[in-house]
Amino acid sequence: MFRDGYEATATPAETVEMVLAVEGGRRGVDEVESWLRERAKLVPAQRQE
Repeated sequence: MFRDGYEATATPAETVEMVLAVEGGRRGVDEVESWLRERAKLVPAQRQE
C-alpha cells in the first residue's frame, strides 16, 4: 500500500494486531507512531515522461 510517497511494509496480521491493540486501549499515540515509522518506507518519486 502506498500513501504520500510511503509504502507500508506491515503484514495484514501486524496491522490487525495493532488496530485491535489501539481499540483495546493497549497502545497510545507514541507507540503507534513508533510502529508506523518502523513499517513505512519512503519510495522515490517516479519520473513522469
